[in-house]
Formats: sequence, C-alpha cells, structure tokens
Amino acid sequence: MHTVRHRFLFCTFLFAALYSACGDSAPQDAGNKIVNWWHFWAEPYQKPIVRKLISDFERSNPGIKIKATELTWSSGYEKLTAAFAGDHPPDVLELGSDWIYEFGSRGLLEDLSQTTDSLKSHYLGWSCAEVDGKVFAMPWLLGSRILFINKGLVPMADEIVNLETLKEYICAAHHPEKQIYGFGNTKLEPHQLYKKFLPFLWTFGGNILSSDGTKVILDSPESVQALSYYLDLCRCGLLESQKNLDDSFVAGNLAVVFSGGWLIRKIQEQHPGLNYTVLPMPSPTPGIPGTSFFGGEYLAVSRKSTVTKESLRWIRFLMSEENSMALCAESKVVVPSAVNAIELPYYKTHPLERTLFQQIQYSRSSPLHPKWNVIEGILEEMLEQVTYEKVGPREAITLAKTRIEKELAK
Repeated sequence: MHTVRHRFLFCTFLFAALYSACGDSAPQDAGNKIVNWWHFWAEPYQKPIVRKLISDFERSNPGIKIKATELTWSSGYEKLTAAFAGDHPPDVLELGSDWIYEFGSRGLLEDLSQTTDSLKSHYLGWSCAEVDGKVFAMPWLLGSRILFINKGLVPMADEIVNLETLKEYICAAHHPEKQIYGFGNTKLEPHQLYKKFLPFLWTFGGNILSSDGTKVILDSPESVQALSYYLDLCRCGLLESQKNLDDSFVAGNLAVVFSGGWLIRKIQEQHPGLNYTVLPMPSPTPGIPGTSFFGGEYLAVSRKSTVTKESLRWIRFLMSEENSMALCAESKVVVPSAVNAIELPYYKTHPLERTLFQQIQYSRSSPLHPKWNVIEGILEEMLEQVTYEKVGPREAITLAKTRIEKELAK
C-alpha cells in the first residue's frame, strides 16, 4: 500500500548490475519446479506464518518448491526495478496497489486476463489490477481508512450518523489548552496527506479527473464543499505526521483520527484499556455510506517467468480465505480480498476488523494515471496551503486545477 517515488537512475543501474552479475541463484532440484517469490512480509511475527504457508503449499503440491525472498517497503521498489532491468525478475512478486500501473504498462508483467474472468465476482480490489483493459495482478490483501474515535472524549460517538454530526462532536472535543485535540490532521507528509482528503472529496461527490483521465474536473462545487469541510476539521485539530497522530490517539489526547488497521494492533500492544470505537466513513446523508481510500497488496507474475502455471497455483493458494486470513489475523493491517471472507468466524468475534473489512466495499483507490505522482504532489501542496489558510478552498482548487492541466498537456 506505498506510492512509487522518483528514483535516482544511478541506484537502478547499480542494482541492475548486481543482479546481472549474480543471475538467478535458485536451485534447480531435479524433478522440481522452483517458483521465486519476492514479498514484503518480513516482520519477525510474520515470518513463521509465511514459512508455514510455504510448507503447506509444497506438501500439497509435490514437485513445486517456493523460494521466498524478503523485501522491505523502504527499498523493495528499487530492488524490483533493478531485477527487471537486469533481466532476472522473480516469478511471483508482491506489488503495492499503486505500483501495478507502472510495471504493467511497461510490459513487465504477465497478462492474467484469461485466468481472472471467473474470479472477479469472488474477490474485491480489481480496479487497481487493470491497465488498459488487461489484468496484470491479483488482489491479495486490502486495506482502507476508517474513523477511530475516543469514547472518553466523544461520549456520543454512537450517534455520529453523518458528516455534520461528526464535525460537531470533533469541534466539541477540541481543547488545545488541555492538550486535547479534536481531529488528527496530517501535515505535509509525502504520499500520506492526499489519502486523508480524497475520502471527503469522493464522499461529497467531487473528483480529480474524468473517467478517461484526460480532463481535470477538480473545480466543481462538490470539491469546494469537500475542501471547506476538511478545513473546518483542521481548525479543530492537531497537525502532525500520521505516526504522531496515531501515537496521540493511543495516548488519549486525540478525539478522532482517520487511520488504518495498523492502529488496532498498536492500541492492543500499547494501551489495551483505551475506550474507543471505530466507524466507517459517513456521508452528508444519514444511512448512506461515505467513500474511503483503499490500497492493497497484489500478486503478479513476471512476463519472463518460465513457471507461469506453477506461479499461478501459488498465487491462488495465497489468495484463499483461510491462507490470507492467517496473515490478516496476525497483522490486523489488511483484510483478505475474498468477498466471502467477512463471514469467517474471526470477523464475527472481532468487530473492529469487521468494520475495516466492510469499509473496503465502499472505498476507492487513487486514479490509475501515468502522471499520478505529479498530480498527487500538486494536491498535497494545495492541502497544505489551505490547512495553513494561506489561500481559501475555492482559490486553491482553481490553482491546483490549472497546474494539473499544464502537466497533462506536456
């Protein structure tokens, strides 16, 4: 769930040279097909689960061996890019949802369209997996943003039925003189700030680009309304990084924060007695759900793979409800992409995570566009200007629209 950053070409060439020199080091056991799998599940508490999944798969699929390589989110993108540049990519690779467009559009991934038609109604998150009508990845684990509400600071949390009551309770809880803040507002933190605003933009009916990605439609009354509402929340809030906002919520100093499933785990570890609840994104109208932001972790097959059939078998194994649930239950950050997974016993006894799962069904990803990185930056600068009240919402949107139009024209 991490945005592609502009990288120095030097790093890419360096990694590529290393991979070219090393080649593919996977052992070719006689009679076994080796599937090289690169993934990001490298935390100490995650490793035993990954090892068990591999063991279970190999036991039920004799003749196929999985060679797993751990990546980190801080350097994984560079290593994947270098592996492709060095012509030694893995067979199966885990990709963040906003990396698929780049790798798919460059012709680096296997077109999985013919194998996914029968799966689409059984899994969520396909919008991120398609490039120009072709499916280049399969949704595996998905994450969204929901509202975390401190019930000690917002006793009437259960009465939040729309955006207006949400704002009312946030502002009522805001007492900065006591170091108690209403709303957690992310400061200019690359690739984070826009994720806080897009849910409000979509929920109010606004958008950034037309459906074909050729026209900027940001300057609508709905967009101005959304940004004005967001500013109202910021005036009753704490301006900090997402990590510090989460820490403030755990400490009991923040009434409401828009965050992800990782905060559930953090509260359990650091402040298990915190009196809080979670709610899905509300809308202006009671009874109608709002729209949140979602990202996820996807599985793709390299176009260079010589074990495509075996790679797809491994992917389908990981995507199953039971196997994906093993990772989700431990991490609490993501939920399975399988639609029916919400009926698993785990979600019947874990209402917080169930809300996160339910929100996925009313969530959207950032637009799939070749210039999204630039557009994202313009949006975040717009939000910073408005947050510090250097310009008003309407003017900020007009300026942002003009800048995005210039980028699309290049």
